[in-house]
Amino acid sequence: MISVNVNAQVGAIFQMVTHKGDLTQPVQDTGEFKNIVLNTGLDRMSVGTYISQCNIGTGNSTPVATQTSLDSFLASVTSPVSASKASGVQTTTAPYYAWQRQTWRFNPGVGTGNISEVGLGWSNTNLWNRALVKDLGGSPVTITKLADEYLDVIVELRVYLPSTISGSFALKDKLGNTISTHTVSGKPYFVSPPSTALYTGVVIIGGSQTQLFVYSGSMGATITNSPTGTQNFTRDYTTTYTYPTTTSVKAVFKFELDYGNTIAHKSFYVWLHNCIVPIGCVGIQWELDNTISKNNSQELTYAVTMTWSNYTP
Repeated sequence: MISVNVNAQVGAIFQMVTHKGDLTQPVQDTGEFKNIVLNTGLDRMSVGTYISQCNIGTGNSTPVATQTSLDSFLASVTSPVSASKASGVQTTTAPYYAWQRQTWRFNPGVGTGNISEVGLGWSNTNLWNRALVKDLGGSPVTITKLADEYLDVIVELRVYLPSTISGSFALKDKLGNTISTHTVSGKPYFVSPPSTALYTGVVIIGGSQTQLFVYSGSMGATITNSPTGTQNFTRDYTTTYTYPTTTSVKAVFKFELDYGNTIAHKSFYVWLHNCIVPIGCVGIQWELDNTISKNNSQELTYAVTMTWSNYTP
């Protein structure tokens, strides 16, 4: 089995605006402020949907990773404004990331009062992330929502991938004998999102097609180029998933006897799925120093493990 490991980081940027129904005339605008993704939120990514609502509250304790909910819950909304959704990739300079932006709107009469904390999660008492409301200078503030006002919570969710990936492995036969040794070099693979939808189900590697793509040429020249040469891929039902920890997923891709025989295996890529942005938007690619070949009397197995953590600039 051939193994590759990568770590992704996740986070969000908040902005809160109150208005009377005309966004061009805001009553209050906090500007952007950052979050912390909680341990329970990270754990939830290997279990089930981790973002399905936005919660606001009146608490003021400093966010720490061990918290699970707001200090003092005030109100929640469960559907973002459809027209507000957008997504994209930042591939100009490191750190590289894909993003999804949307607005969670609290209508007049909902969440009236003083608001000092906010978070996304999957219930009123289970949060993925949390932040204190802050001004442009980074100081905690309270934003007041009157009964006749709207509150828009604008959130940009991000998934960051490392600029480079490296490693090494020994290719072994089924008896554990070493056939060859190899080094791995890799990087992210970003493509403009095919949709603006938010994907926050159980994280998997390989996407909805659960496939590993292998090429005969080198990996892409940049993080927006795919590998080169002739392509082969695994069949979807030969992929298996496990979750070694609550913040990791391992995908095992198998080339069966009649697959992957027509090219030398040089470079590869896989998509990440349910990691904030749509499938076919963010993935990882890598290449080997020396190629690997197989024939129709052999099976070849690749394992890709991804861990995830709170983004730390």
